Amino acid sequence: MTRIWGKSAVMLLAAVLLSSGCHLLIARYHDEKRKFSISLPRFWERDTDVNEAVAISVREPLHGKNDKFQENINVTVTSAAEGAPVDIFYDINKEMAMKTLPGIKYDIVEDERYAGSEMGRSLSFTYIQENLKLRITSVIWAKNSRVYVVTASCEADKYNHYKRIFNEAISSLRLDK
Repeated sequence: MTRIWGKSAVMLLAAVLLSSGCHLLIARYHDEKRKFSISLPRFWERDTDVNEAVAISVREPLHGKNDKFQENINVTVTSAAEGAPVDIFYDINKEMAMKTLPGIKYDIVEDERYAGSEMGRSLSFTYIQENLKLRITSVIWAKNSRVYVVTASCEADKYNHYKRIFNEAISSLRLDK
């Protein structure tokens, strides 16, 4: 009887873990001061209030000596003119990226992304930095007198692995009133 119960308990535990998916692997971060919340990988290294603009930065720990880049997600919040359209900030962000990151060569994708009901603008591109080829996605929203930017980056050849994690984090952003 004990043996059957042990197997049943293991199967039940496995079913619970599988049905909960990666919800066990994420944690909700709330920033009352900057008025947003976002779901981020639970076991990544985390820094909050990095500086006046960067509210939170999470980085995946390196995996061995051949891993050269910490995949990361950052949320930046800055002040803006009340009611300014997101397109203004998107254009500024894109122009700055093109000027300051001269290795942007290809795979530039522009799109709309939502944080709840708030529409934002997305810029994704591949950037070559020294011996690393990086895939960077930056999404911008403007609400009230704040501009929110979620930036996610990883090595380009690992993008398919991180794409779902990045998209779930970006889609989970909620901007408070």
